[in-house]
Amino acid sequence: MVGRLSSRTDAATYRVWPTTGTLGEQSVRLIVVHSSALEAKATRQLADRQDKEAQQLDRELRRWETRHFACAADAEAAWTAWRESPTVIRAVWAVHGEMIEEIDREGPAWRVHATRGELRAEQIAAEQFRRSTFILVSNDPRRTARELLEAYKTQFVVEQDHAVLKGPLT
Repeated sequence: MVGRLSSRTDAATYRVWPTTGTLGEQSVRLIVVHSSALEAKATRQLADRQDKEAQQLDRELRRWETRHFACAADAEAAWTAWRESPTVIRAVWAVHGEMIEEIDREGPAWRVHATRGELRAEQIAAEQFRRSTFILVSNDPRRTARELLEAYKTQFVVEQDHAVLKGPLT
């Protein structure tokens, strides 16, 4: 745990996990960094995305209520293919479907009664962790993980101070 790099009370806190790896043929230090500020941002972004995805998924599931199939096997096959197709929404939300037989004047027809279940918390937590974590790569064996993180965080200030030199000359 590195903690805060700033004395401000609202400053981000950092946790680090130092390890080693190979980049090309060179051995390097890898510092996996988790930021509370990035975690808060990810939480807000994921909540917004989940609301939008829930609405979209509900629209898709309502469409299933209007689809009719000649037999239960066709309904089951279509539902299974849709459920197993790779999309973000169905990976995050649990979906349930029940085959229902309806009899009308044209004869029997099958449809899928589809509902949205709960969020899959383990996948949300994994995405939140992924968005709030980054990796620093260094070949400097003398600096501690905290010193490397501090150097990385001050790089933005230097870049910002020298933006005039980097920008177009007008």
